[in-house]
Amino acid sequence: MVKYSFVTLCIACFLFAPWRFSQAQRGQGTGQPNRPPNGQLVAGQYHALLIGVADYADPRVNDLDYPLRDAERVKQVLTTHYSFASTNIVTLPNPSRERIIAELEALAERLSADDHLLVFYAGHGYWNEAIQQGYWLPSNAQRASRTNWISNGELRDLIRAIKARHTLLISDACFSGGLFVTREVFTREAALAEVDRLPSRTAMTSGALTTVPDRSVFMEYLIDRLEKNAAPYLFAQDLFTQLRQPVINNSKRQADGSLPTPRYGVIQETNDQGGDFIFLRKTLPVVAAPLPAPTPSLDPAALEFALWQSADRSNECSEFEEYLRQYPGGRFAVSARNRKARVCTPVPVNATPVSNPAPSARMSVAGVPLVAMNFTTANVNAQGQKINERQAQCWGFTDALPGNVPLEMVEVEGGEFMMGSNDGDGDEKPIHRVRLKGFAMGKYEITQRQWRAVMGGLPEAMNDLSAAFKGDDLPVVRVSWEDVQGFLKKLGKGYRLPSEAEWEYAARAGTTTAFAFGPTISPAVVNYNGNYPHGQAVEGLYREHPVSAGSFPANAWGLFDMHGNVWEWCQDQWHDSYNNAPSDGRPWEDISVPGSNRVYRGGGWNGGAVYCRSANRIGARPASAAIASVSAL
Repeated sequence: MVKYSFVTLCIACFLFAPWRFSQAQRGQGTGQPNRPPNGQLVAGQYHALLIGVADYADPRVNDLDYPLRDAERVKQVLTTHYSFASTNIVTLPNPSRERIIAELEALAERLSADDHLLVFYAGHGYWNEAIQQGYWLPSNAQRASRTNWISNGELRDLIRAIKARHTLLISDACFSGGLFVTREVFTREAALAEVDRLPSRTAMTSGALTTVPDRSVFMEYLIDRLEKNAAPYLFAQDLFTQLRQPVINNSKRQADGSLPTPRYGVIQETNDQGGDFIFLRKTLPVVAAPLPAPTPSLDPAALEFALWQSADRSNECSEFEEYLRQYPGGRFAVSARNRKARVCTPVPVNATPVSNPAPSARMSVAGVPLVAMNFTTANVNAQGQKINERQAQCWGFTDALPGNVPLEMVEVEGGEFMMGSNDGDGDEKPIHRVRLKGFAMGKYEITQRQWRAVMGGLPEAMNDLSAAFKGDDLPVVRVSWEDVQGFLKKLGKGYRLPSEAEWEYAARAGTTTAFAFGPTISPAVVNYNGNYPHGQAVEGLYREHPVSAGSFPANAWGLFDMHGNVWEWCQDQWHDSYNNAPSDGRPWEDISVPGSNRVYRGGGWNGGAVYCRSANRIGARPASAAIASVSAL
């Protein structure tokens, strides 16, 4: 069955040059990764126990608003970004003392000496100054009696019994600072293998011995720093360093004039030997051996691809050097050498692209000179906030339409990706691997100026639109799939519509999240109906019409408006699922079935965020012309 939108369609058409281009940079950010110098990976499985206590049986103990939500947020960031399988995460909403102790004892039985354990607690805490003892307050805690409280001493004994190599306790509770003594910082040059080898029992707490508010600034920065981290590895100590000062700077003073001050240190008498908990990004497989000598049970091609993904996303000179050291003749060696040449000798952000390249300049196989194109990109965190806005660079060329109207094209490297999603409807399944050749894609949506230059005028279907929909730099709208075929025929030069696989590959720009910008979007980076957000994002601005092409940040490959603004036609005929879909990126068509529905992608200005996901797909009749645009060539 065709999936229809409940809103008027805003259909854009991304067009392609079918030429094969040489490998090029994908315009990643330039943040410093925290990758240890020996390149090894971390062994063992990752487990988590997430405890949130918001509702208390004793009416004299105030209920809290955020602990359950905070525990779910921690789970989401661990399973989305790090090597925590959901099956290895236990979440306890409003547990009793008995339930918390039972789960910790079960972990002592279940975990091996190679495993890693994160314990998170959000709820009330209490510090007894007279006996220098801190407590957690489970849901059955009574204000007048400490019988059902859990003391720091009990926690220490329970954690000591767990055999995991590394245990990290994160406590967002009042008076949580009495759990530990501050540890000496291990040397920053310490190899990952050494940090991983030495057992650790550490705690990170939100407020030391001061009162922590219900809505915790500590939690906001904890989630933010975990989401922003792009490095393959993140030591818990480094995580603490990144969030401590921002928490202090942005917290309100308490009644006694003090500030919530996060602390990090060793849980006393638990066999800590100086190691540290290591957060491992999902981009790398969890194996014990160094990458140059993968274990026979692992697919060597998958290991190479994982290392290339790590380098591609970090955009660091050392990452490309590491890939080339291990795979000098690998699938991505040409790309790695090109990227290394540019990253190790950075091009100034404001450098002017060369319009008349010298004979030695980089060329496409079609003989078109490629020039550097600078652009702005960004990310969006789980709450829908724009973060990490930065300058980046891609490669492309500019074609001249009639009247010397420019058409900018971006080179998209060939590669492979996992197409589809398990988070959408059945037509987005099954997820499957697709390998594509390189192509060029329009940097912006096709504007009304460009459509007019080729066709001599705007589509008649636009005549009754208001002034808000008209303008030279606005995308052309209300074009059908058949209209686009006429545009392409008149344009010539081998331009065509993308296949669905090409479109999604370009839209994702190397990401695996729901959107190229992150787990969600906001009206600060995408033009959509902000009344209908995605995930944890809040409602936002609804502009009620398209905006000029390129008004928002590009994705990491330098392509603008792949999410929202106007929908984009693809060449493919509609299919209800990906069963038997091509694996080489070609359009999925059956010429014996003319007139069948065609696919469009990307979402539009008047639809909710869910329609803008990279994997979302909808079908419509090829003669259908709603609010539409020709988006790229």
